[in-house]
Amino acid sequence: MTREERNKICRSCTKHINDDRYGVLCGLTNNFAHFDSNCKDYSKKERTTIIENVPTIVPKFISENKKKKGIGSLIGGGVALWIIFKILLKVIRSVSE
Repeated sequence: MTREERNKICRSCTKHINDDRYGVLCGLTNNFAHFDSNCKDYSKKERTTIIENVPTIVPKFISENKKKKGIGSLIGGGVALWIIFKILLKVIRSVSE
């Protein structure tokens, strides 16, 4: 099994960590994965929780900000929606890998 194949499995595990220097590492050993066909400590990550929460977060945020008028709340709302968009984009990219 290649390192890329192991990384694909590790990215779907709840115990992996992303290191800026080395990439995907096992959170238990803080090292590269060293299994042949499957990992005995693998725990599947539930990816749908963030995406399921977005439809409830965005309308709530918009309704709360309709009460507030002014440029500050407009800028704050735009920044918050931008952050939510970036999070969604990262989730979608990680799911498609």
